[in-house]
Amino acid sequence: MVSVNAREKLGREFRRTYKRVNAQRLLERAEYLPQVERLLIEQTLGQGMTVESLAVLQRVSANSLTQKLRRLRERLADPCFILATQFADRLPEGLRPVARSFYGDALTLQACAVRHELTLHQLRQALYSVRCLLMLLKSEARAGRLQVTEYKEEAEAENDES
Repeated sequence: MVSVNAREKLGREFRRTYKRVNAQRLLERAEYLPQVERLLIEQTLGQGMTVESLAVLQRVSANSLTQKLRRLRERLADPCFILATQFADRLPEGLRPVARSFYGDALTLQACAVRHELTLHQLRQALYSVRCLLMLLKSEARAGRLQVTEYKEEAEAENDES
């Protein structure tokens, strides 16, 4: 029987390993972001800078920078982010610019809607269509009917975690 202290130690070690692997994956995916957003992710996850010190350097409030980092991490963790970077050219002409703006340029919903002259409702509908099509492409890639080497490596890493 495993003692409580040993179980807690294993739990802490598992959490540290998970955080390290997750941070590494986010850093790898950040390569697809514009330079400013990529630097934010690299400085916080890669170099360990605090949000407060980055906020002072960028002359913004720590709250707004925290929110921006949270949105960036959520976007990078979204399976559709990596799919959009790899399969955007396979999307229909009308959805391609929306997918690139939202996922690739890391725009907020409001900024993306302004760029494409859409209402928020229309943009959400377009992003829902993009997400559905990307998931369809993902299933095609997993079934081997779509040749994408980068995605296969990503899928294998996801399967290893499961």
